[in-house]
Amino acid sequence: MDWVMLDCYMRRSRLDDGDSSALTAAASTSTGERVSVALSAAAPPWTSRILFDWCPKEESSKTKKKKEQRQGNMDHSNGDDDGPRSPGEDAKVAAAHRGCMLLRFVRRRSSCQSVFNPRFEEWFVYQAHRRDGSGEEGDAGTSLTRLPACRHELIYDGFSNMGILGGPDDDHHHFVVAHLAVTPTTNSRRYGLEDRDDSPATADLCVLRRNRQGGLGRWRATRLPIRHGEGERHHLHLWQTDAVVALGDGCLCWVDYLRGVLLCDVSGDDPGEVRYVPLPVRPYSDPDLGGRARLAAFRSLSAVTTTTEDNNSNAATLKFVDVAPNNIWFAGTPEHPFVTPRRNTITTWTLGRDRRSWTDADAVDDDAFYALIKDTHLPIVRPELPLVDARDPQTIYFVMQTGPLHPCSDRYGDAGSKPTFLIAVDMPSKTIAGYLPYVLTGHGSLTNHRNTISCNLLYMQPFVPSEFLKYLQGRDGAHRTM
Repeated sequence: MDWVMLDCYMRRSRLDDGDSSALTAAASTSTGERVSVALSAAAPPWTSRILFDWCPKEESSKTKKKKEQRQGNMDHSNGDDDGPRSPGEDAKVAAAHRGCMLLRFVRRRSSCQSVFNPRFEEWFVYQAHRRDGSGEEGDAGTSLTRLPACRHELIYDGFSNMGILGGPDDDHHHFVVAHLAVTPTTNSRRYGLEDRDDSPATADLCVLRRNRQGGLGRWRATRLPIRHGEGERHHLHLWQTDAVVALGDGCLCWVDYLRGVLLCDVSGDDPGEVRYVPLPVRPYSDPDLGGRARLAAFRSLSAVTTTTEDNNSNAATLKFVDVAPNNIWFAGTPEHPFVTPRRNTITTWTLGRDRRSWTDADAVDDDAFYALIKDTHLPIVRPELPLVDARDPQTIYFVMQTGPLHPCSDRYGDAGSKPTFLIAVDMPSKTIAGYLPYVLTGHGSLTNHRNTISCNLLYMQPFVPSEFLKYLQGRDGAHRTM
């Protein structure tokens, strides 16, 4: 199994402390509690998921007695204790690359604690280790590493801004975690910071590394210039990161689905600069935009491997997929920014070797797409939530449902009554390679781990592609699953 499609919402499950599975790993939290995670894997198009178990910290008899006494005197209150509550629905897979997954647990504090800090996050890296053939105990399996807290609040920009870069094949202990925020120069001048090289914005990058010996460094913040093309200055003033994608050549890519991509080489100690590449769509630049929907329903950016022109080697690049309808609020083209011409149902682009230009790879127009599904049992609706197949980038998965995929729809109250399908489209031949019915479920269904049940689709969140299992394989190609 080369890759898996992860439900980004982790599921709580009882994991045995004595479980000998190669996919189970455990670590301690910042408050001394124990968290265990495991991968429940299935081949695409079935869903894989991360299971977790949160065990409270063992208390001494003296501490237990004090808590019992305090609880007895709290009949008038809600009974909350002083410690942070274990995570429930706020446990997600933030990102994945090679043999690494970045996991986030959000913990809510009790009412007895500060109302100004009602929650805090615990970040972990779940990592696969390849067997090296030496036969030594512990040379294959998984590990779970808790990351130290990052105190650079100025440049922290939320969950969608964190990415991970896994180590190369010969260094499975190494990884890099980073987050980035764009700072307009108006703010830079306000805080007395220099405007470097007349760039309209700077990038505040914060990086944490794990070295070959397994030791964690410290979070390191750097302010970098953003290089851009002529006429692209204004694209950066309203920047908001929607996703972070890791390239195999050491780059992390922060994408704003309304504008473009920021590329930064985080593999070395000196990133140097951040490069801006506009997406092959009209950049949306309305300063009055008060909010934005989850744009992953309409657009996706994926790292893919392509063959070089001489056919002698492979190169890592980006593939962009757009399924936005022509009547949506951000529609248009770079050539006709105020016109919404007839749009294709599916359009894909591939980033060129110059890391600036896009190649219009494949497109399926409305008539061709609906002709494909006319003779199937699929609903006659537009595809959403595109996902590129990590093994075959010519195949793209989509979600099709007889109801709008946005938080205002009534499917939140009655999700199971509406047919939902995951379909695979082969773009070169413009054919449907297969489809699979799915059941949508919310956070409350924590015990059913069937591989056609999805939580992320209910909340319009994309799957997280991962090659985790490849990094558990030994020289004989074998790997273990739950």
